[in-house]
Amino acid sequence: MTWINLGTYLARTVRVGSTAALLAEVDLSDLVKTTLLLRFAQDYRHSRVGQGLLKQTVAAFPIAIAVAGRGADEAFDDLFREVHLLAGKQIMTTLLNAASVDEIVDGFLFGVLPSEERFDEWKTLSIIVVEDDGRQLKQISSALEKWLDGEEQVGGG
Repeated sequence: MTWINLGTYLARTVRVGSTAALLAEVDLSDLVKTTLLLRFAQDYRHSRVGQGLLKQTVAAFPIAIAVAGRGADEAFDDLFREVHLLAGKQIMTTLLNAASVDEIVDGFLFGVLPSEERFDEWKTLSIIVVEDDGRQLKQISSALEKWLDGEEQVGGG
């Protein structure tokens, strides 16, 4: 999967991507060491892409998954059901009901943390904008800038 690496926060890589850019090569195997935000640009209830991606991300065992955006309540219900069906490592889950992109980013950075048993595994913070037209990804990247430790880098990872 191709990501845009923005820098670091708490000495962990911060990266963003969107399904518009990632649909052809969705490989989520590198999510096992990340806290993840799925931001739904289109209504989750009517999004086969969003619903499929949610199931794929749970199967990849990220440290934590937060959902935000249009239809996030329904996405969280599905997320909770999917996580409940798994055995093994714990995945923390969060619903971010925020009005603005800044509030979503702040909620993700300050409120989506690993469980104590998985804290040492935590290496990245990842945000995927689902079905983005490019605007939301830019807004999220801009909202993250004030919190980054490092310089902006564009590229894969």
